[in-house]
Amino acid sequence: MMFRRKGRMTEAQKRMKQLLYKRVRFERGRQKRSFSEVMDKISGLCSAETTVKLYTDEKKAYLTAIDRHEEIAKMRDEGRFSHVRIPSDAPRTFSNPLFAVNYYDREIRKDAAAHVRETVRFTRNTNGGLMRLACYVFHHNFIKRFRIRDPVGVERRHYAEAGIDEDMVRRRRGRVFDERVFISRERIEGFARRLWFKEVMTPLKRGPEYVQKFWYM
Repeated sequence: MMFRRKGRMTEAQKRMKQLLYKRVRFERGRQKRSFSEVMDKISGLCSAETTVKLYTDEKKAYLTAIDRHEEIAKMRDEGRFSHVRIPSDAPRTFSNPLFAVNYYDREIRKDAAAHVRETVRFTRNTNGGLMRLACYVFHHNFIKRFRIRDPVGVERRHYAEAGIDEDMVRRRRGRVFDERVFISRERIEGFARRLWFKEVMTPLKRGPEYVQKFWYM
């Protein structure tokens, strides 16, 4: 998914942005499509008795995606799905319902070089960057300690704190390191499948000489 750049920019960066945007096609409805895939995952995990409360920020695309998703809209009409919208400028404290997402965002920006707030660090290949991010998410959820400062001997993990079954995680985690993965043996759908086949486009991937040509115009 590609987004238009936001935030403060120098005049040279603004000129560069306009030149590059003329050569890039931004996908229409990309946020709705991506969010719909999340709704697919949620509805697929729900039984006829499941009740879901979803917290998001105030992006309007989420409302449209929920209205158009048949299963989620049905759950909402039956009173089994509710959507709570949190202002993006709300303090990012522990009491914020989006604390888990805000925390994850902070950790990624802190630990993954391509995501820190430095203009000289960026992902040169979109598929490669997303694959590295997937590895980081796996490590954070299933290997990294829940609190780095926990006393010696306390081995809490994020997945356990989220209530995920220990035996299931142990089996799945063992497969990652013990078995070679073949796509024909896995159930991979949606975005994960597109990433497996490296179908995510890297905008303007034509080498550094292309960027330099426009930078000095």
